[in-house]
Amino acid sequence: MSPEEAGGDGEPEPDDVSSGPPPDPLDRPWMHPSELSSFVESPGLPARETRPREWAVGIGSAVAAVIATVLVLVAFGALGGRHRSPTPPSVVTNATDVVDYSVAERIGAAVAPSVVTVRAGGDTTRAVGSGVVLKSDRIMTAAHLLTGATKVEVSTPTGQVLPARVVGSDAQTDLALLAVAGADLQLATLASSSPLRVGQTVVAVTPTRGNHYRVKVNVVSDRDVMVDAGTGIDVAGLVETGITVTPDMAGGALVDRNGSVVGILTAPAVVGPGGPDGLAIPASSVRDVDEQLDSAGSSGKVFHGWLGVLCSKDDAARAGGGAVVQLVYPESPAAKAGLAPGDVVVRAGGTAVSGRPELVAAVRSLRPQDPLDLQYVRDEKTHSTSVALGAGDPQMLATWPWSAMG
Repeated sequence: MSPEEAGGDGEPEPDDVSSGPPPDPLDRPWMHPSELSSFVESPGLPARETRPREWAVGIGSAVAAVIATVLVLVAFGALGGRHRSPTPPSVVTNATDVVDYSVAERIGAAVAPSVVTVRAGGDTTRAVGSGVVLKSDRIMTAAHLLTGATKVEVSTPTGQVLPARVVGSDAQTDLALLAVAGADLQLATLASSSPLRVGQTVVAVTPTRGNHYRVKVNVVSDRDVMVDAGTGIDVAGLVETGITVTPDMAGGALVDRNGSVVGILTAPAVVGPGGPDGLAIPASSVRDVDEQLDSAGSSGKVFHGWLGVLCSKDDAARAGGGAVVQLVYPESPAAKAGLAPGDVVVRAGGTAVSGRPELVAAVRSLRPQDPLDLQYVRDEKTHSTSVALGAGDPQMLATWPWSAMG
């Protein structure tokens, strides 16, 4: 069909015009029909999509990475407290704890003037261990160092050798108190009776040759340890550390980060493979023995609570363990309270008992006539009782085959 037959103005209309108003052909009356192709969309090309800006893509990727990281941390317990890993981070988690070995130098220099060398023997003496100055004329040491000695002396950090008198000794704690005169000794500070924390940093300070002193540092690894320290009676309630204590270090000071004495060092009479080492009598026992021996009218003896039971060395085969009673001494406080062989003591004085060491330590931490609340299991039923403790006779405890009787 010709343009004239179509009845138009001589210009054909396009079949498919792109979006937007096309150019007005009246502005160019001479435009050839072939030129209209610039206003018509090419049929073989799809419509072009709008591309996002590059900065938007970057921000979106960063946000997605952060979200993914947070999800991974939560999954492994690094965020939030519900499923947090029990392993603490390698940072200072307690501002009161020492976390480096440099404390040993400071503590050693501060405490060294308060530790002395203990010498014991017959006509002549030899260095047998260490001692800690608690008062101007009183020194605490390990009792097993004085076994069989008829003469005792102390050598001070300034080189003085002074005669010493044994005020009293206690086989159940392996502690002995010495009295000296004519010396200007520097006093050590005795810590409170609060129990040490497992993992707490401690420093051992003891004298050595001449005016030198020895320092070792580590942490508390266990509590309520019971061993034979050479007194004939197993000593209970000891603190175990990672410090190797040689025989001549016994009687020395175990101190905390503040330089306060938290224990007196001791050592087992026989150390077997894997046996406990780095042992110390805690400050609570030191304070109790000092008060009993250095009080007005003191008899030179120390009295501890006594229950009158022999317990198995093995913990009870039950969840949480327990001290298994094997024998009850006739007419003892335990017998009067109704305890019998086969009973499993699970609590003493409000504290859980996992075995014999904890029970003996709890009993000996008290004095005769003190009450002790006990929980025990008999025939799978839990019973409670209160026991008025008696006085343990050291000679009886030493001669009986069960020297660890509580």
